[in-house]
Amino acid sequence: MMFLSEKLNNPQIPGKILFREDENTHLPAHWHNSVEICYFLQGGFRAYIDNQSIDVQNEELFLVNSGQMHYLGENSVGDDRGIILVADMDFWENKCPDLNSMEFELSICPEKIPELKQLMMRLYDSSRAYYQDKVENLEGNQVSHELMQLHGLICMIYYTLMKYFSRPRAASSFNRLALQETYLQEIIHYINVHYTEPLTLKDIAQLHNVSCEHLSRIFKKKLGLTFKEYLYSIRLTHACRLLLHTSKSTLEVALEAGFPDLRSFGRQFDRVYHTTPKEYRRRFQKK
Repeated sequence: MMFLSEKLNNPQIPGKILFREDENTHLPAHWHNSVEICYFLQGGFRAYIDNQSIDVQNEELFLVNSGQMHYLGENSVGDDRGIILVADMDFWENKCPDLNSMEFELSICPEKIPELKQLMMRLYDSSRAYYQDKVENLEGNQVSHELMQLHGLICMIYYTLMKYFSRPRAASSFNRLALQETYLQEIIHYINVHYTEPLTLKDIAQLHNVSCEHLSRIFKKKLGLTFKEYLYSIRLTHACRLLLHTSKSTLEVALEAGFPDLRSFGRQFDRVYHTTPKEYRRRFQKK
């Protein structure tokens, strides 16, 4: 899966920039080894970090530390528009060798949040300009100048986070709870790789030598989801991409995403997106 243990090695842009432009898909609970900072310009969400819910509204920042399980709930206020920066940890650690021993929290220095928002807004504007330049095939020098600006802005964001919003990682991060989270990550990684197969809670429990009851409790405690809900969220995420970016039939999409039949696919799709797969494709597929 693309959101597991990401390696970001672009020497010109030291991070991964993602736009949120109301793609009408829900990324399931996931984690990666990178710090992630999001700036929502428009829209409202309920975000979850390690099963703790946080209401995020217009022009608010949302920060996730390395290794934290997180996902965004359904869009609840208007269109979804903003930017996400997934840090290139190799680049950052090369400049700050103690990075792995630090964690980040926006509440540490609230008076500096406007400064961080301004940097994220500039990153949003500059990255959109860069991608637009690429689309319009402008001269290489101009695109290189945009890349230089992006590089500088990302470095300023890393500097601001490190200077004003960092603290030593708590010792509890290395205790038994952390080991349990690593264990859960291994299970989720297995599901993310084998989601097209007819997986059951019993299969996963036997594979990892735990009881079904124990595994079910871990899912509910750490993700706020049952095993089936998480599995369906993975399958639906891939089904949405197939609907939007391929011409495959609804049945083909259902089977390729791991659903046993159209009925099961339609029922789960309606539960999350409140519409049918065909109507979803008609409304949102890019022309």
